[in-house]
Amino acid sequence: MGDVKQVERKAQILQAALALFAERGYYGTSMADIAASIDMRASSLYNHYSSKHELLATIMTHSQMDLLAAHGAALAGKATPTQQLAASMDCHLTFHAQRQQEVLVANREVKMLQDPERTMLTQLRRDYVSRWVNILERGNAAGEFTCEKPRLTAYALIDMGIGVAIWYRADGEYSLEEMIAHYQDMALRTVGA
Repeated sequence: MGDVKQVERKAQILQAALALFAERGYYGTSMADIAASIDMRASSLYNHYSSKHELLATIMTHSQMDLLAAHGAALAGKATPTQQLAASMDCHLTFHAQRQQEVLVANREVKMLQDPERTMLTQLRRDYVSRWVNILERGNAAGEFTCEKPRLTAYALIDMGIGVAIWYRADGEYSLEEMIAHYQDMALRTVGA
């Protein structure tokens, strides 16, 4: 039972840190602020996390690993590059619409990360881009796409989806499903599908 409470408390601390990093920024948030937001003593936080940097690194690396896992699951059963690109865009937009705080913190505060966590996050991000590049290259080889610059195009498509974290609102003008369908169509037209 103690292990369950420990896991729950760590998750609560991470969520509080994420909310404050999103609202105030990394430098604008102290360990005391995080502790106060969950009615905890600042000294007690150190029983769970060694530093504010560890909290930031955990948020950022776990978020990127979750995106990679979601992307892998989205591609399961998708045989063609066209299906895989559509599934990739669906996964990408869904993740960025549903986890806006994490995306905003990860993109705004990446410069605050120190090694080895910064190197690890950079590699995770490269792995994600490589998946998209691979889909585009296979689409070209199969004659499904006419994409002259797969890497540059992958960056553009990914960046287009990241912006969703900034402006998308569940109660906004477009539903998530409408937005995904539109972005999938734009992605496929971009690569000449």
